[in-house]
Parts: sequence; structure tokens; C-alpha cells
Amino acid sequence: MAIKRMNYFKGEFLQEQDFKEEQQYHVDMLRLHNKNLHTWGIADGLDVTTIVGEKKITVSKGMAVDALGRQIALVDPKEVDLSTITAAIFYLTISYNQRTTEPREDAGIRGDTRITEEPNILYPETKPADPLMQLILAKVTLNPDKTVKEIDLSERTRAGVVAGDLEATSIAFSLPIAKNLWPKIKGVGTGGLGIDAPGGANFSGALTVGGNAGIGTASPESKLHVSGGDIRLDANRELLFKDNGQIRSLDNNHRILFRRTENKLELREFGDIVFSPGATAGAETAKVVMLGNGNVGIGTTSPGEKLEIVGNLKIPGLDTFLDFGSDTRQMINLWGTAPNSPYGIGVQAWTQYSRTAGNFAWYVGGTHSDVELDPGAGGIAAMIIKRGTRNVGIGTTNPQAKLHVNSNAGVLNLEGTDHAYIQWYPMGFSAGRKAWLGFGNAGTTAFTIQNDAGRMHIYGTELLYLLNKSGVIIGKEWGGNGNLSVQGNIYGQLAGLDVADNFTATVRCADFTIGHSSRRGSPGRALVDWKDGAGNKMLVLNWDSDWPQGVRYYGTFSAMSSRELKENITDLSHQEALETLEKLTPIKFNLKADDRKLLHLGFIAEDAPDMVATPDKKAISNNHIVAVLTKVMKEQQKIIKDLDMKVKILEEMLCYERAT
Repeated sequence: MAIKRMNYFKGEFLQEQDFKEEQQYHVDMLRLHNKNLHTWGIADGLDVTTIVGEKKITVSKGMAVDALGRQIALVDPKEVDLSTITAAIFYLTISYNQRTTEPREDAGIRGDTRITEEPNILYPETKPADPLMQLILAKVTLNPDKTVKEIDLSERTRAGVVAGDLEATSIAFSLPIAKNLWPKIKGVGTGGLGIDAPGGANFSGALTVGGNAGIGTASPESKLHVSGGDIRLDANRELLFKDNGQIRSLDNNHRILFRRTENKLELREFGDIVFSPGATAGAETAKVVMLGNGNVGIGTTSPGEKLEIVGNLKIPGLDTFLDFGSDTRQMINLWGTAPNSPYGIGVQAWTQYSRTAGNFAWYVGGTHSDVELDPGAGGIAAMIIKRGTRNVGIGTTNPQAKLHVNSNAGVLNLEGTDHAYIQWYPMGFSAGRKAWLGFGNAGTTAFTIQNDAGRMHIYGTELLYLLNKSGVIIGKEWGGNGNLSVQGNIYGQLAGLDVADNFTATVRCADFTIGHSSRRGSPGRALVDWKDGAGNKMLVLNWDSDWPQGVRYYGTFSAMSSRELKENITDLSHQEALETLEKLTPIKFNLKADDRKLLHLGFIAEDAPDMVATPDKKAISNNHIVAVLTKVMKEQQKIIKDLDMKVKILEEMLCYERAT
């Protein structure tokens, strides 16, 4: 179908339809132009603003184009009253709309003389189904008082241009800044492209350059040529070589090679390799050096061996070691001339040994001293092997026997062939034996611990286990008080704990846990002495639902409520009780810790009103709920009585009217 337009001639008789077709032609051609040479969206204006504290928003005048090419023009600013909007979040949209207006009557015929184009501004709660026709101006979030909390413009679409080849001397991008600062793209030279961007140019995608790219140079010699400046990468960025890349100097004698296919990183250097940790700009520390001959020095710049260290060597960590290989003649020389130094640590067939021409000593603490058997200031000679006698001394540097212990531990003697025991002589042999342990008599099977001097103490940092198939008896004998004092845990099967007729028994702990392997499985926190962050002190039963199916009790569970325990006593008002009850939301739920997922009824403490919740919003006070319900019910009973009285009066009046 061809496009037609009016062709007037002199004397032509024109009718109503001719004028309509004349207008429709221009309308259609304009819309066809907009639809095919432009993209739909906001062309100008239509800004959405508000004034803080006011319950309205304003859409400024402007123009947009929809997907059919229709121009949506708002010639005057439009205010939207927010007080009538019920949604907390809504979309503000604009769409094309036209209607006939300005009616007139001529020769007895009445009709509208104008077609008025006035856009529709709507505010649906959900995103428009066809945003190409119903254009989004903003997404608005309201406060509870109907003032504006946020205006989100991220879903606005700007109108654009649809084009194939675009021929222009330059293209400038208008911004709300001075015109001389607008970024511009223009042609330069003989086929070149120039970008003038005073504020900088950002590329958000791949930038492909067919030839060489130069930064700081107009004649790049490589794919990327940087002249007169540095290359800087931001933190956590990388310089990536796709495969087998390298960094090198101009003469090829100094390079780093990334030999990925061989899983190797090679540092290739014609001369020495120097590592300068801790160096400042322009200063070399050379703390680690690898010479051209392969010698490595740590703490020295002129190593004479394959590895020379000036300083200490430390090999910390689990499963770390210094490996000398499989040869048996290996030795660490500590003093003397290798390979047969009289002082060192070595390996021979099936033997690892330590060698000394003098004493062996094991020191604890102290500092180095050149004096024989001197652990140094603050040190202790824990054990030594004396040169000459080869006696072993523990706590002494002058052992007088094959094993000589000189400390609070006393002397260790083992005697006998069919019985053996350890004896203590803390005051010397002349003062007699004070204690012993072991098998004291020939042929006996009883192991005895005996203190001949008096009281016996057993101390330790770990648990003390007394194990016997027939049990352990701790008894009162020879005037003792019979008490058993335990600091720590008692493990085993405790048949009972009887405090007899003592009126008070004290258990001092923060968490009192109970539980049996055949029931709960592991102990749970039955009673917890607890204080919350606000300093409130309370006794908690079944902490954190350690028994997820709940707590059961028999008999009456009564809460103390005597006037003697209370102060600041006032009446709970009906308004307080009613507001609290209205804010309570009953729910059904399962406990997370309950593997049986039993159904529970109750409330969410965090959502409950302060009147019935604990200060930390973690629990509900049942007594408070009972008080609230009692107050509300009493008030309702009063209302019911009043209503009942009114009903009776009305019934009597009705009966009277019927009778008369």
C-alpha cells in the first residue's frame, strides 16, 4: 500500500475527511520517523523531584517517545499527591493519551473542534507489563507518613538514535557541565580517530587495536609501547602471559621466563642475583645473594660454599627436617676440624650419635657461657653426663653415682629380684626412709603407696583416675574426719549422692548439666546461672532448648507472688493491656533443635511487645500474658454486663410499645 498525501487544486471542493487525512499524513510520517530513526525513551525533561517532608512529587515538563513513535509531551509540570497512594513502593509511569475537546455547534451540528494530547501519569504497584508503551519515570519508596524515602531512577530509559552509517565532522556528548568540557569524538589526519575527553575516557568492554598502540608516543614499535612514563596496576591485579612469556632487558642477558608448559619459572641472569628485603628506594641490602658460580649466601655477599649462612638457622613447624640423604657418614660439626671433629652430631651404621670429648649437658634457660658446666645466668643444668666418670646427674653438675638425683625429687633406688620399690630419703640416708611405693614383699601382688612420715598429697594438672574392678574405698580411719574434697571432675558410675540430713547442700557452678547416654545422649544444661548484657540475673531452666521436646513437671508449679516481695505496685490500665494484647501474634512453629519436629504454639519474643517480653527480647513472661488477659477479660465482662443491661431495657421498651 502506497503513502498518499493531499494534492490541492484550484476550485476543489474540500470535505471534513480531506482535512483529517491531511493531518493524519503528517502525524503518521512523524511517528514513522520517530519509530525507525530513534529509540523509544525519555528525550528531555520529565525529571521526578520532591521536597523533603512534603507528601507529593513533581514531574517536570518534557518529552518522551514510545515504541510506536508517538510523542508524549508534558507541557506543564505535574504534581502527584502521595497521601492517596496506599502502596509503600510504586512505579511512576507516563504514556501517550489523546482525546477530543472544545465542543462547538455550527448550523445545528455539534462536535469537538480539537484533539488534545495529554499524557497519562500513573503509579502502579508493579512494573508495567509493556514498558515500551508505558514508560517508567521512577520507582518511588514512601515512608509510613507518605513522605518520600527514595526515588530510584535506575530504570529510566533515554531516547536515542537508530542509524547505519553516521557521517559527521565530530560528535559531542552533552552533559550538565560547561560546553567546552563536553567529551567529543572527531576525525583527525588521514583516516585517524581522535577522542577529546577532558574528564577522562572509560572503556567498559574489550578494546581491540589492530596495529600498535602507543602511550606517550605517536610511533609505537610494539603492540603496546609506553614512553615517558610507568605502567601501574591497582591492588590485586595481574600481568598475564598466555603461555611461555618473559620479562627481559634490551640485551637479553637479564630476564624472567614463565615456562608454563614445563611448569618452570626461570630467573636468568648473566651476573649475580641479589635479594634485598627491607630495602628502601635506591638502597641495596643484599641479604640473600646467589653468585654467578652458584654459591648462595645468606647474611654474606661472598659465599665460599654452596650455602653459607652468617647468622642463625631456624627450621620451625610440624614435619620439617634437615635432610642429609641416605649416606651413613654425615655429621654436623660443632667444634673442631672436619671431618673428624670431637664435638658433633653424626650417623653411622644403624646408629645416630652425639659425640663430645668432655661433658654432655642439657640446660634449661640461661645464656651462653664459656665456663664448663655453667648454664649461664638464670639457667639450670637439668641433666649432665660427667666426663671421666660418665656419671649421670639430674639436678647436680657433680654426680656421685651412676644416677644421682639432687632436687626435691630425692634419690631413686631400685633393689631386689622378686620385689621392687622406690624409696624416698628427703633428709638423707641417715635420717631414715620417709616414704616408698612398689611391691614391698617377695611374692606379693599388692602395690603399695606408703608415707611413713604422715599426710599424703597427690597433685596434678590432669585428671586423677582410681580404677579397680572391685571399687575404690576412701574411708575414715584413726581419727580422720572422713571428708572427700575434689577439685575437678568425678567420672564413673555414681550410684547416689546423699547429703544425709544436712539442711543445705551447695553446688557452685554456672551451668548444671545432666544427661544419660541411653536417653538424651550427652549432658545438657538443665540449670544455668545467667546474667544478660543488661545485668539482669536469672536462673534458666533447659538452656537453649537442650531438651527440644520441652520440660515436664508433676504437681503444681507455683510462682512466688507475695506483696512482701514487690514494690512500686500500680494498676495495669485497660488501654495498656489492650494495646499489648493486640500486638501479640500467636504462631505455630517447630524448634530447630527438635529432630522430631513436634508442633508448638506460642509467640516470637523479638516481635512481642515490651510489656510481656524479657529485656533482651529472647523470652516471653507467661505471668505477664496472664495479667494482660485478666485485665482485658475483666474489662470485657464489664462491657458485656452493660450491654446486657441495655438489651433488657430495649426489650422492655419494645414490649411496652407493642402493648400500647
